[in-house]
Amino acid sequence: FEALAMGKFVIIPVHESNKFFLKFPNCLGYRNKWEFAASLRWALTHEPEPLTQELAKSFTWEAATDRLIKSSAITRREATQRAMLGTARLDERIAFFHREL
Repeated sequence: FEALAMGKFVIIPVHESNKFFLKFPNCLGYRNKWEFAASLRWALTHEPEPLTQELAKSFTWEAATDRLIKSSAITRREATQRAMLGTARLDERIAFFHREL
């Protein structure tokens, strides 16, 4: 994350957990050793692209907080489903145990 913010190349595996980073032009994803080698060669023989204002904003605390809030929000429908399945009660128990530790 920091290397991308500094305008450097980053080579990471193509994986669901890295989806956010793959939108950056200096983030080079790979699926196997051949793609890794090709990405490494590219990074060593090219200059990273400067970050646009829009992409640079992605690295601010404000943008990170917005992503956190968006990912943790649930719809009324989801809340109703959770209540019907009893997961809301389970969440309360887990929170209780967490606070007691």
